[in-house]
Amino acid sequence: MKKVKNQVLISTAIILILVVAIIASAVYLNANEKENEKTIILVVEEEAIGDGSYNDLVFKGIKSVSSGAKISYIAGNESMKSKLDKAISQNADIIWTVPSITSNEVIASAKANQNVTYVMVDFKSEENLDNLITISFNSYESSFLGGCAAAMFTETNTVGFVGGQESEVIEAFKYGYKAGVEYTSKILGKNVKTISQYANTFSDENKGKTIAQELYKENCDVIFHAAGVTGIGVIKEAEIQNKWAIGTDVDQEYLAPDNVITSVIKEITKATSSVNERLINGEDLAGQNIVFNFSNGAEGIVQGNLSDKQYNEIMQIKEKIVSGEIIVPDNELDYEKFLQSLT
Repeated sequence: MKKVKNQVLISTAIILILVVAIIASAVYLNANEKENEKTIILVVEEEAIGDGSYNDLVFKGIKSVSSGAKISYIAGNESMKSKLDKAISQNADIIWTVPSITSNEVIASAKANQNVTYVMVDFKSEENLDNLITISFNSYESSFLGGCAAAMFTETNTVGFVGGQESEVIEAFKYGYKAGVEYTSKILGKNVKTISQYANTFSDENKGKTIAQELYKENCDVIFHAAGVTGIGVIKEAEIQNKWAIGTDVDQEYLAPDNVITSVIKEITKATSSVNERLINGEDLAGQNIVFNFSNGAEGIVQGNLSDKQYNEIMQIKEKIVSGEIIVPDNELDYEKFLQSLT
């Protein structure tokens, strides 16, 4: 009997030792994981995120790949430099930015902190830095398709464009759109002009409404926006005045189902998620510019209020862009050359 009790005691002791070892191992592994956990911070120019705008789509993509990473964002009315410095003070391993007007500050920060990886969304840099990655979209190509839709729908032969803040990225939207208007106008035998205006903000819905009112008074009956939250005001004003609008980045038909012709789609969340996952998995993307376009399904338009015939015709134009038959301009100089090619 005593022997049996001793065996029980020994077995219990062995079990306890194993349990302690497992717990200790788990604690060690957890601590080790924490030690290797990456700190990823999105730094934005605007005072806040959470309004469903471009920055939210970027942050959603970053967060969708959250295993093994600590993810946060920094917004506010401080300077971009101050916000970037704050991210460095929080020991960021990867800093994401959407620098529509503060690219110089981001590049300067990257040069000063070469142990930190920087990702600039919707930007191409001429700087070749080992710790800088850029993500760019051929938005001018999908904007061209938006311009085709505008030319098809306009009855006044005057359409509008509203940009958030003037930058190379938004200029690409504008010239791609204008080129699409001109291309389809020629096919349809129309003479459609485009009136462009900048809001100097991506976050003022009321400013968007005011600009839309002005453009509609100037005989525009279709307005395409590349203006974030400001552009939501454009769409809401289209609904009030029973005019047409074209959405951006995501399908914005839900904002005014009877007044949004189509939306120029940019798969921002998909792109940022893909790149962030590759970074978390340790892939070396240093110094690369990663392009998203028609070929990888990151660009396009939705059918929206386009008829089947109109949508199919625009898809045929899209194929001409993919094949290289149509070269879409993304700046003023190339736009002028494009116009000459149509004559």
